[in-house]
Amino acid sequence: MVSSLLEAGKLLQYKATPGMHTFMVYVQGSWGVAQGELKPGKKYYLKFNMSGWGPISLGVADFDDARIPEWNTMTTVTIDQSSQKPVPDKYLKKAQAVLQRVADGNANVTPITDMNAL
Repeated sequence: MVSSLLEAGKLLQYKATPGMHTFMVYVQGSWGVAQGELKPGKKYYLKFNMSGWGPISLGVADFDDARIPEWNTMTTVTIDQSSQKPVPDKYLKKAQAVLQRVADGNANVTPITDMNAL
């Protein structure tokens, strides 16, 4: 589990190995989840979807999203695995409960598909 804070106008870069991945964020009291099979050599842009009417969800941009060129000009923050702080147990337990809901099919999960791969 990676824990990080992200400022407005910055992108977080996470280099993942190909294969099945589940990404989760916790923002303003709710969890967002995206899951899918990542292909080798491809890029994916996960984003926050804010409706103003409900909780923030984790979305995935399509490969032709017009905002990608702008996103590519933003400052990119790379996770430094060597400087990570331990995540407190209470947060790990909450994340594990969400993962169990995902496994049981009882969570709102945004699929990551080939339409999202660049």
